[in-house]
Amino acid sequence: MTQEQINQLTQLQKLYESGILTKEELTAEKAKILNSGSKNKSDNKIKHLFAKINGSKFRIPLLILLGMIFGFICIVIVSQFVPIFEKDYNIDKTSITEEVVDDIFEDKFERLWVIGSSRDYTEDDFKDWNKEDLRILRNYFFARNNFRFGSKELTNYFSKYSWYQALYSDVGDMFSDLQTNNVQFIKKLEGLPNYHH
Repeated sequence: MTQEQINQLTQLQKLYESGILTKEELTAEKAKILNSGSKNKSDNKIKHLFAKINGSKFRIPLLILLGMIFGFICIVIVSQFVPIFEKDYNIDKTSITEEVVDDIFEDKFERLWVIGSSRDYTEDDFKDWNKEDLRILRNYFFARNNFRFGSKELTNYFSKYSWYQALYSDVGDMFSDLQTNNVQFIKKLEGLPNYHH
């Protein structure tokens, strides 16, 4: 206990004895004085520690170590609020088979277009598909190559996709043989004898 604290406690005792302070007020004030002394002690300990570090031959390595610890703590705190360690994986959808979870695709047309770009279609691929869905999928192959449709209905439909641009009047040579065969397969399912959009 410091001399200042002793003096303050003596003054409090006199105020209590003269009736100015109640017993509860005396107890509360004593606690404040004693707590301020322990705070001063801890402040002095910290100052003493930094003075030791400052005078030490290991000052620079210790400061680097403290900086690294502080930086690590900041990263841990920030990572709780910002997902900085999440990696954004770019998926090459053309290399995906039908075994992959469907939610990586925009819709069922993209999924079947990807499959039709990697293997031959089978009738099992089109269970519960109606003729309108088959027509859209067939034209999806053309839209993916930015074909300029003569049909306003198809142009409007494919314009909803961010990747579609009506650029070319002929895209047949942009198809792989597999894609060409799969477009013919869809036509067969639609019951279309001749090629058209």
